Amino acid sequence: MTGTTRALVLGALVFSLSASALSADLFEYGDGEKVVLEHVFDNDDGWGLNKATISDGELKAMEGQQWAGARREFPPLDLHYGDISVYWRFRSTPRSGEHGKLYLNLSLTSDPYQWEQRNLCLNIRPGTQHIFYIDPGNMCFPHHSEMLLTHPAGVFTDPSIYESFRLVIRKTGPDSVVVEPYYWDRALGAWLMYRTPYDGRERPAPPMLASIKKNMQWQSYFESLGFGMFTDIPSVRACAVTQISRFPADQMTDQAAEVRLLRTLDYWRVDAVVLDANSSAMLRMERANAAHFPVQETLQWRIAEGTAWKISPERVTTKLAPDERRELEFTLELAGDFSDALPLPRLESTLALARRTVKRTRVLRIDMKASFAEPLAGTCVRAKTAPDIDGNLDDPVWQECTALSRFIGRDLLREIGHPAACIPAVHQTEARLAYDNDNLYVSFRCHEPNLEGMVVKVAERDGFIWQDDSLELWLDTNLDKDTYYHFAFNPNGVTFDEEKKPGPILGNLDSRWNSPCTVKAGREPGAWTLEVALPWKSMGMTAPKAGKKLGMGVQRNRKQGAGEMSQWSPTFSGWGHVPDRFGVLILE
Repeated sequence: MTGTTRALVLGALVFSLSASALSADLFEYGDGEKVVLEHVFDNDDGWGLNKATISDGELKAMEGQQWAGARREFPPLDLHYGDISVYWRFRSTPRSGEHGKLYLNLSLTSDPYQWEQRNLCLNIRPGTQHIFYIDPGNMCFPHHSEMLLTHPAGVFTDPSIYESFRLVIRKTGPDSVVVEPYYWDRALGAWLMYRTPYDGRERPAPPMLASIKKNMQWQSYFESLGFGMFTDIPSVRACAVTQISRFPADQMTDQAAEVRLLRTLDYWRVDAVVLDANSSAMLRMERANAAHFPVQETLQWRIAEGTAWKISPERVTTKLAPDERRELEFTLELAGDFSDALPLPRLESTLALARRTVKRTRVLRIDMKASFAEPLAGTCVRAKTAPDIDGNLDDPVWQECTALSRFIGRDLLREIGHPAACIPAVHQTEARLAYDNDNLYVSFRCHEPNLEGMVVKVAERDGFIWQDDSLELWLDTNLDKDTYYHFAFNPNGVTFDEEKKPGPILGNLDSRWNSPCTVKAGREPGAWTLEVALPWKSMGMTAPKAGKKLGMGVQRNRKQGAGEMSQWSPTFSGWGHVPDRFGVLILE
C-alpha cells in the first residue's frame, strides 16, 4: 500500500487518513504496518467460538445468550521487534449496564488455561463509560492498570453503522509499555484519541503506562485475539492485527523463534509440586531449545529470609544447541509447616538469546490445596468481663487473647502468576476472639498506612460492603461445612449479613437474615479497628461450653491502589465462601 492513504503518527492525538479509509470492510494501514491477522466475519476460519455464531457477515452471541466469546491465534508478535496495532469494527445499541457491551482481549498467550489471566482489554459499553486495562489478573479482581474513558460523541447513534476502534501498543523501555486507545471519528475522517474524565473536566486520555514485569508477567509478546459479547446486541464485522517492524527484514525472522523459545521455557508450564510439611520433593524441569540458534540460560533460586526452605542446587547454567533438550532436577526441602513456607521461593531465569537477554521471575509452583490440606486453627478465650463495643481495643480481654495474624495475601495471577500461590499480606491484620454465655466477641486491627485513602462508600445495611475497604467473617457454627453465617463490615461499621442455607451456594444465600449484632469501628495511628458482638442465640446456639469448635473464615479486602485480598485460613479461590477451607476456632 502507498503512504498516500495515511499519514500515521504514533503517539499523536489525531491520525489523519483519507475520508474513505474505513468505508470498506477491511482496513487500510499506514506505511510500515505488516498485517499479521486480517478477518472479515463472512466465515469462521480459525476462530474458536463459545456460545457465539458467525452469520450474515457478523460475529455475535447466539440468540438468548447473556455472554459469548470468540478467539483466534495469530503468529506471535513481540514488542521488542516493533509496535503492535489492533483494529476492529462493530455495531451496537446503547443500553444500560452490561447489555450491548463488547469486550476486546489481546492476550499474551494462546494457552486456554492462561489467556483470561494475562491480557490487555478494552471494555466498550455503548452509551456509558468505557474501561481500558492491562490485566494479568482475573476480571473479577482489581486491575493493575486501569483507565476510564469517556463515551465518544456521535458513536453508536445509529445501530446499523459499524464503529471503528484501534489500540496501539509500543515498548518504550526495558520494562515499560505504552498503550494508546483510539476511535474513528466519521465526521472528521480521522482517528481521535479517547478522552477521559478528570476532576469533572474532559481531557485527552494519557497513554496507558504498563510494566512488562508486573502487568505482563515478564512477557512482551502477544499471540491471540478475542472478543466477548454481552447479549446478542453487539455485532463485530472485521478485525486486524499489525506490526511496524523495528529491525531489518533479515532480523525479523528471529521473532517467531524467540517467542516460541520463551513460551517453551516458561516456568508456567512446569507442574506444581505436592509437598507436605517437614518433607521433601523432587522438581523436574525440561529445558528445550526450540530456536534455530544456541541459547544459554541461568536459573537462580531466591529464598526469603526466615522461611524453612532448602533447594539444591540453588543455581544452574545450561547451554542448549538448536533442538537440544535437557532435564534439570532440583531437590526441595521444607523444614516446617504452612506458616514457615511463605513467601514461596522464586526462580529467576536469565536467558541469553541471539540479540538480547531476557530476564524473568516465577514463584515456586506448589499445589497448596494438596500440600497443606489441614486448615489453620485458632483459639477463643472465655471473657471474664465483656468488652465495651466502642471501637477501641483497650479492653483487658483483648490483652488475654492470642491474635490470629500472619494473614495470607492473594497476589492473584499478577506478580506471582499462579492461582494457588500465596504470600504474606503486605498490609497485615490481627483478629482476636473471646466469648461468654451470650455473645461471641471479635476485634480486628487492620494496619493501614493511608487511612485517608481508604475506600468507604457503602452506607446502607446489606449493601455491597466488600467493594469498600472491609472485613468479612464466616462462621460455621455446627461444623457441617455447608451452612454458615456471613458478615461483612467496612471502616465505618456498616454491616452486611446473610445466612447460608443447606445446598449449593447459588440460590441458598439469604441476605434477608439480619443479626442483632453490635458493631463499632475506630481509628488508631496507622490502623483502623473494629469490635463486634455477635449473639449466640441469633446463630441458633445456646451458651457454648469450653472445647466447642466452630468453622471460621476471615478475609480483609483492601481497595487502594492495585488492591489486596488477604485471608487468615486461605481458601485458595477467588472468595471466602469455601467452608471446606474454613479454619477451626476452638473455645477455651
